[in-house]
Amino acid sequence: MKSVLWIVVFLLGVVVGGGIVLVARPTTEAEAPPASDAAILAADADVPVPLSGVLVSVTNDTGEALKNVEVHYAGGSFYTDTLSPAESFSNRINPTGESALEVAFADQSGGEVCSEVDAQLSPGGSGSLRLSIQPGGKLQVKEETTAAK
Repeated sequence: MKSVLWIVVFLLGVVVGGGIVLVARPTTEAEAPPASDAAILAADADVPVPLSGVLVSVTNDTGEALKNVEVHYAGGSFYTDTLSPAESFSNRINPTGESALEVAFADQSGGEVCSEVDAQLSPGGSGSLRLSIQPGGKLQVKEETTAAK
């Protein structure tokens, strides 16, 4: 009886769709491939899946809008067109070498400002780094955490 049902489904697909229909046969639990460790961890909401890299967050505490905000580190950079007062943007980075962070932006007057913070970033590191752009373009580390290895 199952064979007849599959033939009917196939023929309907050919007639209605005007072409070949590929139908996958349902698998039983015994035939299903084993789930990977990552899939098992991701399926369990109580178990966090570790993320690699450092989450860098930059907040505009200058009181004025900033333009063309760029964060540079060994091996890359990330960017936003504008950063309003009290607004933040972030990105997870994976430096390719020992690195400090450099933040460059244009202020309201159009002047370019570049500040650096020695954050001791290294390849394979993980954790988070929250930076604040202060009035006058100074860069302040608000919080730095390193994940245990």
